[in-house]
Amino acid sequence: MRHISVTAKYAALIVIPLISTFAALLIREATTPYFMFHHDPEYAYLFNGVSILHFLAPSHIDHPGTPLQLLSTFVIKLLHPLSSSREITESVVANPERYLLAISTVLIGANAIVLTVVGVVTYFRTDQIWIAILMQSPPLLFNATTVSLSQITPEPLVLSVSLLFGCLLLLSLSVWGPAQIGDEKTPKYFGLLSGFGIAVKLTFAPVLFAVPFVFHKVRQLKPYGKYILLGFFLSTLPLLLKFPLFVQYRKIIAWAYNLLVGTGIYGHGEQTIFNKAKFFSDLWQIILAQPLYSWVVLFAVATIVYGFLKVNPRNAWSDPIFRLLSGLVSVHILTLLLVGKHPQSDRYLVPAMGLAGLTMLLVFLFLREQVGRHVSQPLGKFLAVCAGTGIVAFGVFQANAVVTNAGLQGRVRYEEFSARDKAVTAQYPECAQIHQDSATQVFGVFFGLKWSRKSETTDEVIQRFFSGRKIYTYDPGRNIYYDMNENVVTVDNIRKTAPCVIKLGPGAELKTL
Repeated sequence: MRHISVTAKYAALIVIPLISTFAALLIREATTPYFMFHHDPEYAYLFNGVSILHFLAPSHIDHPGTPLQLLSTFVIKLLHPLSSSREITESVVANPERYLLAISTVLIGANAIVLTVVGVVTYFRTDQIWIAILMQSPPLLFNATTVSLSQITPEPLVLSVSLLFGCLLLLSLSVWGPAQIGDEKTPKYFGLLSGFGIAVKLTFAPVLFAVPFVFHKVRQLKPYGKYILLGFFLSTLPLLLKFPLFVQYRKIIAWAYNLLVGTGIYGHGEQTIFNKAKFFSDLWQIILAQPLYSWVVLFAVATIVYGFLKVNPRNAWSDPIFRLLSGLVSVHILTLLLVGKHPQSDRYLVPAMGLAGLTMLLVFLFLREQVGRHVSQPLGKFLAVCAGTGIVAFGVFQANAVVTNAGLQGRVRYEEFSARDKAVTAQYPECAQIHQDSATQVFGVFFGLKWSRKSETTDEVIQRFFSGRKIYTYDPGRNIYYDMNENVVTVDNIRKTAPCVIKLGPGAELKTL
């Protein structure tokens, strides 16, 4: 019976990885091809991967996202281990969606592996299956994390890093015996992983504030900072492929500074750290968009307040559970402040959301210490089983809702786009073509090229691939037209190049100009 029980426990540890994997694959099926739904930044990451393949530094450094660009390079090369860089570039330009799907598959697989590792390590450490499931739960708890699983953005990768980070924090606790990470190794492990996380996306930065709360000595802060810099440097080595050296790092610092001192989209708004008039309304909209996450944060904050008011503050602070929970609360609050300051998307919450499982666990453990004597052990186990079942059920429900909504969109739009593209080939072969965003694969290719560094080989491939075709792209935000060499042109200029001009817009739009 014990053997069956242990087997059942291990089987339970792969439930969430399997559900998250199937959810990601179904969402991807419903929201591809990528050029229709989110060419930005997917195509940029793909072609920056091509740039690294040609030993050129990435041009797109906003996130900075270098590890994801390196992953793109690795996947592209893996699909063509014996091909030359020219042959690979030709294949990527001809069929970019194939490579995007391959990169997505690797990200989905990596997330499943991380979830399994987190579950197994947590179970070995605590001998409690419900704790392991709770630590695995973030990908299925929140809409932002569920949707991100299928995307080629920093979010799925930074979610995996956040889950591993939470697992390390758990191992640093001495609740279930001596801490598994010693004082000497703590700065190294956390520093290297922190540096990697920031290299994936700057929104990981608030997570760093949880680590000092697990240190036992102030002097551990210095090596922690050194290992953060080392981890970041090692994760962004391709940036050194551009001369003068470190110029890309200066751009990242300038970008981060602009985000700090500016408001609005990417810090391009009012130059002030805090815009009181807009901040609170934007923050409220984020809270309404992510109610479950907001409740997790609110309950954690209430627990901290309870600890200081009802328990002797000195005794509470000496409790490693309470101290780490305080660190996680600071992470969540800083993340909300960051996203409220730059409210483009709730996906910026993903790094903190990855720690939500650990946050809920620490709240439970601390409150159990204070009021647990009033809860019987059978009742506690029953509540734990209910919570675990609820997490899985909620994740399935949420993934199904995302897939259903996206699937209806995807099928209809794909049919419309396919019909439109066939009509273009049959009826307008001699016309100049203007491609708009979210409209064609051609636009996705040129978008990716615009945000990456092109080698001479890439330029030659592009010119030969589109030879005889008069291709232009249109940026509706700026109302600007570009030719294949990214030169600004006007509609009158385009009309002079061909007997007719057609515009391929979003929603399968087709216009003659």
